[in-house]
Amino acid sequence: MPDENSDVCLNCVTDQTSGYSWTSTSHEDAGKAYSINLFNSDAGACTVASGGVCFDATGASVNHKSPIISGNCCGDDANEYYKPDYYGGECTNNINDCVWSTGDSQSSDSGNPGWWCYLGKWDECTRAAHIGNHHGSVVCAGLGTGWTLNPLPENQYSCTDGLDNDGDGLKDCDDPDCAGSISGFVKKVNNDPIQDANVNALIDLTQAPTQKPTPAVTNYLGEYNIAKINCGTYNLVAFHQDYAPKTKTNILVAPEQHVTVNFEGSSGLVLGSSCEADCTFLSDNLVHASCDGENGCNFCPDNCAPGSCDKAIAKSVCELSQPGWIRDYDSNNYIVCAEGCPQQKVEILADVTCEKGTLVKMTRIVTHNGKPVKLVVAMCG
Repeated sequence: MPDENSDVCLNCVTDQTSGYSWTSTSHEDAGKAYSINLFNSDAGACTVASGGVCFDATGASVNHKSPIISGNCCGDDANEYYKPDYYGGECTNNINDCVWSTGDSQSSDSGNPGWWCYLGKWDECTRAAHIGNHHGSVVCAGLGTGWTLNPLPENQYSCTDGLDNDGDGLKDCDDPDCAGSISGFVKKVNNDPIQDANVNALIDLTQAPTQKPTPAVTNYLGEYNIAKINCGTYNLVAFHQDYAPKTKTNILVAPEQHVTVNFEGSSGLVLGSSCEADCTFLSDNLVHASCDGENGCNFCPDNCAPGSCDKAIAKSVCELSQPGWIRDYDSNNYIVCAEGCPQQKVEILADVTCEKGTLVKMTRIVTHNGKPVKLVVAMCG
């Protein structure tokens, strides 16, 4: 009988799982094997030395798997998989199981804070290599927490360590968990409050933050509140259609910090139109959608072909650009901000040949129309 004789098991019996092969990436069946030690998984609890109590994808506590009771030959029957894995050998009934160094098998998508098994592969939760990584249903969380189904928010670990501690794909100030807030007043130079003024937070006055907050609007007391904004350094722009806008630069918002910034007194808003004909504010050179219809600003000029220009699209793509910058209107057309009509994109491929000498090519990254582009200069040398 194959289960009672190693010569028969290894040499005369067909491997019922031969469709699988052991590789460094698949961690699958390695063929037939004969040994009583391949059937010693004890169904016991995971040890403290291995990383603690084991649990599954639902959070329920689980043990090692039970041994297969089918003799000493592994692989001669269906659903018998020889799994040497990284550390120990075991015969399991599932190709995706993993094996502890003790020879105990563990079901896929289960493990403990130290080690997690998923699709036949162990993964250790170590700070240097895995913080923020997902493995099956768990994430390797920061501060030595280990593999966990429910990581704490980023700010419960660290907002300054350069790591994605909670596994949501965002680290430190890019994670809303570390957000701060800004509030204050917008007033005239005589300190009378201005109602319905907008306060916007920008980076370098040319781009909004990754998690762009909606501009705050002042109440009847002139008070505004940006309740949640990613930590970082901002420029605050206060504007109202009846006043020239004001900007306060280099406003630092530390993780979970509240900052108060007031526009009042000498930094208050002065009565007068905030918009110019090119759709920029008096105090900056940025195109603002709110200027449409003010002082001759028109995001879709009258000379545009009927139906060719949608103001909502033009304002959206040109917001915070500069006059003359080109933006994609849609996949087939571009628009010159902020008062051009949509134009069809035309691409012309350059072709350079040299009758004599060598073709020399240089590549540089330059800024064109407000965007980084690759400039290729070719010449005959």
